[in-house]
Amino acid sequence: MKRILYALVLTALIPGCSKNSNPSDWNSLIPLSSTPGDFGFILNGKSYQRTNSIWAGAKAIADSWSPTTISIQLSDSNFEQISLTIRGVTTLPSTRSISSDSAEASYGVSGIYSGTITITSLDPINNTVSGLFNFKGVQLGQTDTLRVTNGYFVDLPIYLGSYNQGYLTTTLNGATQFNAGSLTAITSKGTNGLAIETSYDDPRLFEQHLIISIPNRNLGTYSFGPESSGEAYGEYYTTGSAPQPVEMTIDAQGSGQITITQVDPVTRRFSATFHFSGIDQFSGQLFQITDGVINNVQWFVL
Repeated sequence: MKRILYALVLTALIPGCSKNSNPSDWNSLIPLSSTPGDFGFILNGKSYQRTNSIWAGAKAIADSWSPTTISIQLSDSNFEQISLTIRGVTTLPSTRSISSDSAEASYGVSGIYSGTITITSLDPINNTVSGLFNFKGVQLGQTDTLRVTNGYFVDLPIYLGSYNQGYLTTTLNGATQFNAGSLTAITSKGTNGLAIETSYDDPRLFEQHLIISIPNRNLGTYSFGPESSGEAYGEYYTTGSAPQPVEMTIDAQGSGQITITQVDPVTRRFSATFHFSGIDQFSGQLFQITDGVINNVQWFVL
């Protein structure tokens, strides 16, 4: 409820938050882009873009764990990563100094950095964010100054901690209620399947995790089967100091169904009901997940 209420407040605070015009101060070495998911920057004088370098095919994602905090990760095929975090985003454009407590940046490993991050567009309905960045500094264990300039990102999906995200609930072994805390649904470009990942922080200091993958997001009912079967697949497990650890996956002895009841390809939202069972690898006993509900969950293309 806090997330939903904040999304309404944020919409009121940010005029025209669905889209902003492209900033005019991007360096000519990096072409302006209006394609969602694009990003680019100059690293020590060399231009990199998502579409023409080792960063091609890399994931560009945004997390929003706190309503006014946005974290960006840009990763390349060699697992190098630019990480950006900006706090206190309540108006647009919103610029923060990296050397202050309101913004952080790093390339690969931690270090001492300075520069700025600007959020130019934030859309809490479609869950996308755009912005500019530049920073310089010295990585831990290094002596040469690293410079990242003229950075930009366009309509990156806020795929975790999404504003106004739907919900998932289910019952574990007929007793324990599972209410998703962290919830996301993702797909790959050009595919029709979905992977739903969610977790719940149990007050007993451990986490519960539920994963569901479906080969098709069209309306209909799909049977669960082993992961290698190509059917829908489910998994439930615990991490941390769980009093009774569980690791349950669908196998030959498991079964279940998921029924997709609503799909909106424009807003990328869907609803479904589900149930499945499998053998807990710790106890060897049958573990059942019943009364599952997925309501108005938005999916993201990564």
